[in-house]
Amino acid sequence: MIGLALTLAVLPSAQAVGPSRAELQQVLQDRGYNLEARNLTALECHGFGDDEPTEFSCSWTAGSPDETRRYETTLAISGLGWQLIDGVAALEAQ
Repeated sequence: MIGLALTLAVLPSAQAVGPSRAELQQVLQDRGYNLEARNLTALECHGFGDDEPTEFSCSWTAGSPDETRRYETTLAISGLGWQLIDGVAALEAQ
C-alpha cells in the first residue's frame, strides 16, 4: 500500500504533455520570438518516450486574424524550466 501511495504522490508532478501555452510563450519570448499566448492555438506536444523523457516535439498555430501559420520546435524540461532545443520552424500558412 505504501508503494501505491508513493507512486500516486509522484504522478501529479510528472510532465507528460509538454509545456502549457503560457510556458511556450515565455520560452519563445526569452529567445526573441514575439508571440503572445492568446495568439497560440492548437498546441500539440508529443514526448519522445523513454529514450528522451524530458524532451517534447511541439507544434502550434499562431498569427493574426488575417493569416495564421503552423509552427514547430523541440523543447526540454529541466530544473531551470522549459528550454528551446531547436529553432522554431514555420510550416505552412493557413
